Amino acid sequence: MMRSHDGPPAVNFEAIAEHALNTGIFAVSAELHDASSEMPTSMLDSYGPGVFLIEAHQVDVPVAAMNAVRKNFVKANKLLVPTDQLGLYFHQRFTDGDVLDSCSLQRALHDYRPYQKQTWSTRNTAVESFNPNDPARKNYKRKQYSTEEIHATWDFAIEYPEAILAILAYQAVTADYLAELRRQYDRRVDGTVSAKDLELFDSYVRQWGGDNFSAMLVPALTILHHNAKKHNPTHGAEFFDAQSFSQAFTLAADNGVFRNWVAVPASIAADGKERVNKFLCPAAGTLKEQLGDGTILAKTYDLVRRSTGQGDTHTREALDKISELAGIQQNSEAMDDTAWLLRPS
Repeated sequence: MMRSHDGPPAVNFEAIAEHALNTGIFAVSAELHDASSEMPTSMLDSYGPGVFLIEAHQVDVPVAAMNAVRKNFVKANKLLVPTDQLGLYFHQRFTDGDVLDSCSLQRALHDYRPYQKQTWSTRNTAVESFNPNDPARKNYKRKQYSTEEIHATWDFAIEYPEAILAILAYQAVTADYLAELRRQYDRRVDGTVSAKDLELFDSYVRQWGGDNFSAMLVPALTILHHNAKKHNPTHGAEFFDAQSFSQAFTLAADNGVFRNWVAVPASIAADGKERVNKFLCPAAGTLKEQLGDGTILAKTYDLVRRSTGQGDTHTREALDKISELAGIQQNSEAMDDTAWLLRPS
């Protein structure tokens, strides 16, 4: 295995790509194929935004298709994003000191939006604000976070944009890793890998780049920080250590962020019978192995703080943008809440 400068061993992307290809990452499997177009026919096929299809568009997602897609994606994750290799890549990037110089981070910043209320959600079970142990959080009919908690995430982002940037940087480095793999397959578009295969791979990569990751962790961090400040009002940047990031990940995971139980009414169910679809995030295992102890996010947060302290203008601009977007969302919500006052009687 090669080495990056004089640092840790470098990831062998060629070997990872070759192993995944030989194991059938793009192969159409007769075992998975079904006469129904709703079933996946290869390891990287997806059903799209399943929860959104059911709740917002009233479109059924068959349980068999949901389970098959998840099973396939778990296999794909083990082939394409083996925990030891992704961890090695992070170690390499920390050693090289270029985590914040990623083109993927610029894209993540461009796409970043503060957490917003799910206006389309049919769920209405309330949770007790800032109570991480509220049993209602485990109710599949609950909204993920209370309105008060969502509002608090905007204050949190304005005051501690470094924490948001650390989370986005984690996603960016993972995107860089996947981009390296993509380059390996680009070189094989000669019959071994087709243009359709690359489209499937790109669709898989997009699953890792969605804004739901920051939407998962930021409110959990906000809740823990809010409660910590109640006990110690002077709590500031020192809060963001490996333990806090680990607790935030655990809070999010234990309270169902990776589980999405969705009621499918009889009116849209293909068989006319009401049921509950149990969507499980196929990346949950990989994310837990990477983020469960909080070390990677804490190291990234420290890197952001250090870069800011050294006067890096790009880091400062990124932090300012995060705070600015949170402020815009905050003001927009305030205007919506008072708009009725301006309506003519």
